[in-house]
Amino acid sequence: MAFVRALTRAASEVGRVARAVRLIPPPQRELNQIAHQESCLPVTCLRKVAAERLPASTTMDRSVVYVPPGIKSPINLPTLRRSWDYNLPSLVKPTTVIGDTRVIAPSTDTNSNGIEKTDPKQKGVVNEKRAVNMLIVRRKKMKKHKLRKLRKRMYALWSKRRYRIEKNKEQVFRAELLAQIHEARAFDAEKFVTGVLDKLRNRPRPETPEERREKLLELMRKHRSNVQYIKPKLD
Repeated sequence: MAFVRALTRAASEVGRVARAVRLIPPPQRELNQIAHQESCLPVTCLRKVAAERLPASTTMDRSVVYVPPGIKSPINLPTLRRSWDYNLPSLVKPTTVIGDTRVIAPSTDTNSNGIEKTDPKQKGVVNEKRAVNMLIVRRKKMKKHKLRKLRKRMYALWSKRRYRIEKNKEQVFRAELLAQIHEARAFDAEKFVTGVLDKLRNRPRPETPEERREKLLELMRKHRSNVQYIKPKLD
């Protein structure tokens, strides 16, 4: 047992000396250890960890980006490459193949297959629905109910309006009666008879052509007498 301990101690001393002289490369850490440490490291230390983990080769593919497990989403930097596909027109004209030029006219017969089309048969007892008649009855009942409610609600207002209309009619009728009474009291029978007799006696007769001519001449004489003549001055 003592021999094994001495051998182990000697091997560890030899390894430490070889590492100090750089004869043995430093051991690489496991990925799970690096991921556990990166979760606690700041962003500035991630570059050192990534450089330590990547292989030291000059012919490295720059399109492959290693993302540490501690970073949730990678950082995609812009590149000079463009993934655009240009479809340029060709100078060679494509050849077109003309098929059969026959045209089949559509059939005008609705029942070309000869199968009779009928409505599906009803299964079981069919209850006839009379929703339209029920709606008509319901509308009539609702109309009657609404009219009854309207009359009950507007009874006072309609009575007041009816009373006002009847009152105005009565006032107009009484005014006409009073006017007729005043006219009857102011009627004079003797004066009425005298006026009728005067109209009969002094009835205007039609004008004769001679009288019309004489009236025109009288107007002409009156016009001449009113005209003022201006005499010219002779030097």
